[in-house]
Amino acid sequence: MTQILFEIKLVLDLIVNLLFSSRMARPDSRGIFRALGRFWARLCPPLSPKSHLVAAFFLCGGTLPVIGHGQPLPIDHLAEVGLTVSDLSRTRAFYSQVLGFAPESPAADPAARFRVNAIQAIAVSPGLKPSDRFSLTYVAFWTSDAAGLRGRLAELGLHPGELQTGPEGRIGFALPPPAVQINGRIYFMQGPPNRTEADAASPVHPLSRHLEHVGVPVRAFPAAYHFYHDLLGFRDRYRRLAANGRDVVIDQLWLPNSSTDFIELSNLGSAAGRLSRGSAHFALEVADAAEAGRQAAQRGCPPRNAPRFGWDNRYNVSIIDPDGSRVEFMQSVDPLRPTPLLITTPLEEEILYSGSGWRLVAQGYGVTDGPATAADGTCFWNDAPAGKIYTWDPAGSSPPRLWLADGHRHSGQAFGPDGRLYGWSDRDTLAVFTPAGVQPIARGFIRGNDLVAARNGNLYLTTDPPFDRPTEPSHVWLVRPDGASQIVDSGLSFANGLALSPDQALLYVDDSKSPWLYRYEIAPDGTLRGKERFTQLRVAADAADCQADGLRVDRQGRIYVATRLGIQILEATGQVAAILPLPDGRVSNLTFAGRRFDQLVATCRDRIYARPVKVSGANEP
Repeated sequence: MTQILFEIKLVLDLIVNLLFSSRMARPDSRGIFRALGRFWARLCPPLSPKSHLVAAFFLCGGTLPVIGHGQPLPIDHLAEVGLTVSDLSRTRAFYSQVLGFAPESPAADPAARFRVNAIQAIAVSPGLKPSDRFSLTYVAFWTSDAAGLRGRLAELGLHPGELQTGPEGRIGFALPPPAVQINGRIYFMQGPPNRTEADAASPVHPLSRHLEHVGVPVRAFPAAYHFYHDLLGFRDRYRRLAANGRDVVIDQLWLPNSSTDFIELSNLGSAAGRLSRGSAHFALEVADAAEAGRQAAQRGCPPRNAPRFGWDNRYNVSIIDPDGSRVEFMQSVDPLRPTPLLITTPLEEEILYSGSGWRLVAQGYGVTDGPATAADGTCFWNDAPAGKIYTWDPAGSSPPRLWLADGHRHSGQAFGPDGRLYGWSDRDTLAVFTPAGVQPIARGFIRGNDLVAARNGNLYLTTDPPFDRPTEPSHVWLVRPDGASQIVDSGLSFANGLALSPDQALLYVDDSKSPWLYRYEIAPDGTLRGKERFTQLRVAADAADCQADGLRVDRQGRIYVATRLGIQILEATGQVAAILPLPDGRVSNLTFAGRRFDQLVATCRDRIYARPVKVSGANEP
């Protein structure tokens, strides 16, 4: 009953703030809407989640007001992570001899604290029981204004504790965590940094100097997200959904005033949630995750997994402490592989094989591009700067081989229904490529980019704006089997990849300089009509466009777009359903190869990658 009364108070506080606060910075409905939904769910547990949301909506009078934060709360950096352990001596050895962190307390002390850097530390204390499922006891954050932060949290009705002064001259206070959070008290501190003894205090070199994020397990995601995001002002970083496309599995949130530190909410209430000590974990940023794993193994703690790319594009490896808690080594973010804002995985079981990832097919080229697949499933691509074309049979065991030594600096290419390989030669000539050389069929284009072939022999091409007039629009062309050509669309900033729907009634074209994927109807005479902005692709937080490039479609009508974030997979309806990261930087193009067209092949800078998939490409010829 007390919890219900507290939530009634929270709802009333939110309504009062909505109506009377002068600090409403923006119309944002999520805070009050989620609070009302949670309150209604407590009163009426038999109702479905959708019913709770509808009820909350009408409690709001049928409107969706949102309460803004105004200035961000002064929550600046991760400061400490507190853990309970079962054997303090083994834990001391792990943190000092494996991780290489300098202890800040004598060995005889009943607890221990290990310095990560001048402002971050790991604190451990005995008391973990075999039946305890989590070792996390608290998370502490640095603030530049403890008194001011405490006052603002009190205004939000969050009941912060009294200001206290610690032995090292720091002032701080405790904050009750949300009721759905499993363990993990919250503290804020202000004051002098950690002591700065020489690294010689540790027997080995530290494997990391940055506590990057802390994993916080929660029983119900909406309430936890409301607490951290809507009330404390933590900012969205990355989210992953369960296979049902609805439940949040993990959600990462930047601290309000940090672009380096974040928390990771692990939703144990989701379909994919698992209760284990590894759910409460922390991550250390390293320059080389594989090397950190090797050094940990040399120090007696082998990694639990081989180095791998996570769904958030981060290369990582994990080790386990003596009590089963997980420590992640996260490789520093590669600017060429930014973290996606959202990863959804409802298609994971439909498209990807479990345990089967990307494999390196070949490397050492200049820039790979123009992947194309022949009718027998053989894959072709070009080394654009060298003007060479290579071929590879995914069903065989032979390495790729040179097919044409001089393709005249060509770009996109595709097989036509006649079995011939069409492509761009010198960026201004449409040609047919054979092992004997290049046969021009149409000239006079400006900066040819990509192309696709229809079953009736029509070719659709994209051309870039001229170098000396980059603000001019690009073009989509139609070239008929007799060589006649015409522009069928203009206006896209940078028309690039293109693909046909499985029934070849529609043409998709992406625009590299915008987030849009366009769709056209193909008229009986082959021209285009009904142009529309079909869907908006995902864009990195620091970018205005997604740098969309190659484009393919599978036989179920799903669309695959090579973008800055990875291969974005869209449902036939246009919804972005998954983002598939690549092992080595930005992907430029892709194709479906193999006898059943069930090998997804990607061109990625100087390399070629492939992976088996459960679907087959709608290869046009």
